[in-house]
Amino acid sequence: MKLLKSASALLLAAAILLSVGACGGSSGSSSADTTGTAADVSETTTGTTELRDNVPELDFEGYEFRILTSATTSSYTVTVYEEQTGEVLEDAMYERCKNVSERLNIVFAPDNVQANSSSALSTMRNFVAAGDDAYDLCMQLGRSCFAMTSAGYFLDMSELPYIETDRPWWFYDINSQINITGHEYIMFSALTLGVYDFMNVMLFNKNMAADFNMESPYSYVADGTWVFDVFAGMAREATADLDGDGEMTKADRYGLTGRANSMLANFITGARQRTVEVNEEDRPTLAIEGNQRIFDVFDKVSALVWDDGVWYPKTNTENNYYVAFPFFEDGQALFADRSFRSITYLRSMEDDFGVIPFPKYDEAQDEYGTMTEAGSRLMVVPATAGHHDVIGAAIETLSFYSHKLVIPAYYEISLKEKFARDVESQEILDLAVKSLFYDMGNTMFCGSVKDGVFKIFFSGGRDLASSVASQTPAFEAAVKAALGE
Repeated sequence: MKLLKSASALLLAAAILLSVGACGGSSGSSSADTTGTAADVSETTTGTTELRDNVPELDFEGYEFRILTSATTSSYTVTVYEEQTGEVLEDAMYERCKNVSERLNIVFAPDNVQANSSSALSTMRNFVAAGDDAYDLCMQLGRSCFAMTSAGYFLDMSELPYIETDRPWWFYDINSQINITGHEYIMFSALTLGVYDFMNVMLFNKNMAADFNMESPYSYVADGTWVFDVFAGMAREATADLDGDGEMTKADRYGLTGRANSMLANFITGARQRTVEVNEEDRPTLAIEGNQRIFDVFDKVSALVWDDGVWYPKTNTENNYYVAFPFFEDGQALFADRSFRSITYLRSMEDDFGVIPFPKYDEAQDEYGTMTEAGSRLMVVPATAGHHDVIGAAIETLSFYSHKLVIPAYYEISLKEKFARDVESQEILDLAVKSLFYDMGNTMFCGSVKDGVFKIFFSGGRDLASSVASQTPAFEAAVKAALGE
């Protein structure tokens, strides 16, 4: 089966990995057009013009470049590897820094890895408030930085030389949405692997599907008919009270396992609906009220989960892959929602599994939609940073070599070759990245939208309209905080 129709399509998917809607023009503000396509495929095709950054030959005389970051179990956050380890991804990161060091004549200090995102943010606040030029680049939790973009802690990256945010190693479409103040304070590029780590796909148990003589989900994806109603029918068929006690417990089989606070968001994104839109004044607005498709998805998923019982009603134990995931791993669930990073936890799973996108709303929908969640780190330059020429050149070249070296290692080798168990899954991963559909309601405003407006879903509540009304003040307060109003 061929999910992507040709070798050129695979190359296009690889190009889209880091462009995701990139378009022409110089380093742009949030009002720039974001409807363009990825960088020209010829730039990434072997035998044609080699893709390069435009940073000239520079000599910064051994400048020590300093990066502040924080630990997390859910995403790769370390930037600097000082030696090779034999691990493909870590060695690619080492080569990235080696190339940048040699080109710019700089040295990288070991990352200052704080215990968690809160401590990293506190450290940055303290040294900026003290006026200290302590770090050149900070990799901070995105949603926390977004809430303080107008607080004076960050340098506008459009003021830095050498950075060209329309190149394919920048997430142009995402950066255009999140920089709502007319400045480029917070940025995602190939350097920020968390965007990939937090992309979500659906897994299915191939053994169970075969036992039920089900049509493979791969076939539905291939012909464009992988839609919610097809998925729901399969999930219902797999659900069963195995021990016959009249109750659905941990001993039984389920159609779906996954975290409550990502499950619904994945299906809404799968329908390519945004819960937050940026209006013509660059102001984020709730886009739920009046959006019948979001209400329809909410009703369908609620009925499937809570009325049909295809999901075990636990949120932070058995269904949470950050804690444990016995239902899918132990062959007790047909489907599971998983982030890219969490797929790597399933190497010991005995049953065979495949990777598919979340289903479309219906067959009239042209494209699938892939969600990426909050939690990933993004780049900010402290307002007190003094060496703008070094910082601009380093960020651009680090991002370029991430695109050239690190992403292929992460994506093609670490994820696809090590953890995807068949060719179809590898193609689906391409499709998932190509289908990335960014929604600030799942990321920068997750507290008031994904985990606020939709919190009623976590316990089976159904009055979405009332929840929208009750959470709107919290959302507006978050908008005002980000805008400095």
